[in-house]
Amino acid sequence: MNCNINTDEDIILLKALSEAFAPSGFEDKAAEIILGYIKNFADECTVTPDGSVIAKICGKDNAPNSSKLMIQAHMDEVGFMIKSADEGGTLRIAPIGLSDIRLLVGRKVTVSGAHGVKYPGFIGVRPVHLTSKCAVPEICDIYVDIGAKSHEEALAAAPLASFGTFVSDFMTFGHENHMIGGKALSNRACCAVMCKIIRNLKTNDIPIPCDTYFAFTCRANTPVSSVQSVTYRIKPTHSLSLIGSSEKKRGDGVILTPSANEVPLDHTLFKDLQQISEKQGISHAVSASVDCRDTLTAQRCGVSASVISFHCDGIGSETETAALNDITALCELTRALIIDFSQITKL
Repeated sequence: MNCNINTDEDIILLKALSEAFAPSGFEDKAAEIILGYIKNFADECTVTPDGSVIAKICGKDNAPNSSKLMIQAHMDEVGFMIKSADEGGTLRIAPIGLSDIRLLVGRKVTVSGAHGVKYPGFIGVRPVHLTSKCAVPEICDIYVDIGAKSHEEALAAAPLASFGTFVSDFMTFGHENHMIGGKALSNRACCAVMCKIIRNLKTNDIPIPCDTYFAFTCRANTPVSSVQSVTYRIKPTHSLSLIGSSEKKRGDGVILTPSANEVPLDHTLFKDLQQISEKQGISHAVSASVDCRDTLTAQRCGVSASVISFHCDGIGSETETAALNDITALCELTRALIIDFSQITKL
């Protein structure tokens, strides 16, 4: 009944999620993979109008006033949107969640164009003698080349507001393949953890004390993340966000924190997570704070909120890397919290 993230099935799921084309605002493919994996195991599955997936597992105490727990992670990834085309057929873009322009130059990309056709391409940059000659190019110097010969051909293939993202093959590497690499792992490894827990609880017929909602949310890389609307929809009493983080170091296990973006979170829940980790021998480290706006969003909605994370390198780049043991620790702690929730919160 363990939650080790190391089976062939786990790797297949991680690969499918990592390689899915699902930039912010266009998460349909990731949602499709998740639904295909969990729909026969969750008690209820709902797709919200904004594209979030909510899976519910009923608790043994279904009283209307009992506690409700929400476990939340994002499905989306960084990407870009087409905003114009040059006379020569190259496309100009607006970044979505891409804060470091250096990560773009020379990368392979996919653009989802007219009628859902996927166009391969490359990101280029204007020659240095035609730019401001700064060490770091500006977004106005960046273009996407999908092989179009003219302005008209480019926009016929990829109309304005088409989405695009990196191309990055998922891989395992390192000693005994203990590492994984691919795009969007800081979000989608957490989605894989939630999928694994749903199957684990139902396959092993493990009773849980209260209704638990697994929210696979959208638009993390925009100002309109779906976490707020999902929180209002579920109305949980407690919320736990799962994220990849640059805090601590690889091999530390799950990362616990009393604050997000230096704003204090539910201290009781933080202490309970520490106690579970110590009691069950789950590798963990403590960081003073992590970057997680979603936890603050849930807290602003009046929910007791916390966040747990795992170390992930290269967040927001073409390839993010992480250790499977750290993701396993995230899975084990999340599952333990769900199972022991009545004792923790003293319902």
